[in-house]
Amino acid sequence: VIDTLLTANTFLAGHRIRILVCASWFPALARNLQTGAHEAFTSATRPATITVHCGAGRESRVLLPVVEL
Repeated sequence: VIDTLLTANTFLAGHRIRILVCASWFPALARNLQTGAHEAFTSATRPATITVHCGAGRESRVLLPVVEL
């Protein structure tokens, strides 16, 4: 679960969105070492595992709140 991000966009009729799922976004954001340790104090890393569920009762989803203007 990812908390609400502080961003917004207006999607007009016909617009499409693309969802990108990644374990880190370096160099745009801080590295995610996947160890729980602070990146300034360790160089140890671990491969990330991302699971997208599909199938009856286990579907992954993205919920986009709608704000009426």
